[in-house]
Amino acid sequence: MAGPAAAEQATPPPRRGSRWRLRLRRWLPWLAAAAILGGLAARLPRAELLHALATGPSVPVAVCSVAVVAAALLADTWATLTAFAATGVRCSWRGLLPARGATYLLGLLNFAAGQGGMGLYLHRAGVEPLRALGTLLFLLATQIAALAVVAAAGAAANVAGAAGAAGGAVAGALPLLAGLGAAFALYLVLVARRPAWLVRFRVLAPAFTAGVRGFLRATAVRVPHVLAMIVGLWLGLRLWGVTLPLTRGLVVLSGAVLITVLPLVPGGLGTLELAVVALASSYAPGPTVAAQRAGVLAFTLVYHLCSIAAQALAGVLCLGWLIRRARMAPPALPAG
Repeated sequence: MAGPAAAEQATPPPRRGSRWRLRLRRWLPWLAAAAILGGLAARLPRAELLHALATGPSVPVAVCSVAVVAAALLADTWATLTAFAATGVRCSWRGLLPARGATYLLGLLNFAAGQGGMGLYLHRAGVEPLRALGTLLFLLATQIAALAVVAAAGAAANVAGAAGAAGGAVAGALPLLAGLGAAFALYLVLVARRPAWLVRFRVLAPAFTAGVRGFLRATAVRVPHVLAMIVGLWLGLRLWGVTLPLTRGLVVLSGAVLITVLPLVPGGLGTLELAVVALASSYAPGPTVAAQRAGVLAFTLVYHLCSIAAQALAGVLCLGWLIRRARMAPPALPAG
């Protein structure tokens, strides 16, 4: 009879090509971010970019970036607490804040990894896997809905202020906003009507538990978190001298933030820079289009890298908080 040793010998070692594919898969997001940033920098005058980095108001922008991360963490925790309560998951602010902050470390990899960290929190809270997945999907839906609400408000204010005329970027966003509005209207109709063929799916149970009122409340409470990110980015641009109007910024910067949600590159590095350069450069100072783009790229590099550093610091502090709390917790008594 073949024993464990024989079974181990029968197991073929991983092929060399498989190991290379695994390494490539791990490094691919970082390579993609480097390619995007390298492509942006290569198309701009190097002297203009270095001059913008050397002479720009980096310190005020860095302070703004760090403050935005702190405000976003508090608003994010409040919104997540509300969304969890709507789906039937009860937790405390004191318990959720360090857990949410610790997931910011995973969020540096990509948005999906950060959401996965909240899945671990739900698992430790006793939520079964399918319901935890449904709760995270509900959380994601409220985040996208809040982004759409902010962008729609900005588009409406921009059109009203321009006597019915929308700018190119705002006009281009209107079909997307209309599509999102239709999708969420359909979602609310389905949640209200509770069709039997949908209710039977356990992964959708959190959405039906929240209902229409729970979804609207969770979305409304998510709006301050979204505003903190968008208005913070807009304020940083203003500090850098980019005169992007606030109403238009609510639209175009909502798109920039939404792009960073895509799990393509670590921490949105590269995609945020690409989006902001494309959407805000026309409002930047500079004698040429290339100089304007170089100035905005310099800003996004300073702002984004400081944000990443602040997120990492917040994540480490919150993780230490969790570890300290676990060590101080009384040991479980044996049964019997």
